[in-house]
Amino acid sequence: MQEKIPLKNLGISGRMKIDKAQTGAMLVQLSGPDRKAEADRLAKSMADLFADNPEIRIARPQKMGEIRISGADPSVTPEDITRVVAEQGGCSLTDIKVGDIKIMGRGIRSTWVRCPLEAAIKVTKTGRITIGWFLYKVELLDARPLQCHRCLEMGHVQAKCPSGNVDRSKCCYRCGTEGHEARKCTAPALCVVCQAAGRSASHRTGGPACKAPKNGEKKKKGGTVPTPPSTKKGEGVGSGDCANPGGT
Repeated sequence: MQEKIPLKNLGISGRMKIDKAQTGAMLVQLSGPDRKAEADRLAKSMADLFADNPEIRIARPQKMGEIRISGADPSVTPEDITRVVAEQGGCSLTDIKVGDIKIMGRGIRSTWVRCPLEAAIKVTKTGRITIGWFLYKVELLDARPLQCHRCLEMGHVQAKCPSGNVDRSKCCYRCGTEGHEARKCTAPALCVVCQAAGRSASHRTGGPACKAPKNGEKKKKGGTVPTPPSTKKGEGVGSGDCANPGGT
């Protein structure tokens, strides 16, 4: 790969470092004042090189943020929201994911939006955003903790799941049963993780009320104590701009 992508042809002259992402993917980090543009060029060149290898995915990792948008206009669509967030936040349409628009009390319609954190901060700076004719309320949501999509426990990702044969990947996050999605669930809330741990489980899995032991915590009489995080060099994801070959 290195022979086929000469860095000098891409105008990359800064230092590079290889690390490993939390998912297990290889992470290539660039330094220097132009690292963002350089990383974009490197990612494109790598994507072109591996275009015939669908098992290898090239991505440009970036910190994402989540916002909630709410208002009363019944005519607004997810496409309208995507376009305005992209314009106001200065990001690409493909970097934005908009959830279903739900009707709340008094006819207020609300939806969840995921986009680059930098864009989310810009969009929510004033607390209001204009979509069509009307103003909508926007708020930046707290960052979600790591949650494994396989065992549904907190504190780790699927690639590093320590739960052996436990597979809850088909379980509804709300009621714990299989066969439907949480957003369409109307059953009473039941956290399968807390239930398995013998704790109060009448809440959504991973929700604010969830008190299940997180990965990295050791059970101890009278409660749990967190295991100190590893300080081994090379285990951090890093915060530099990067191209990510093979990430999932």
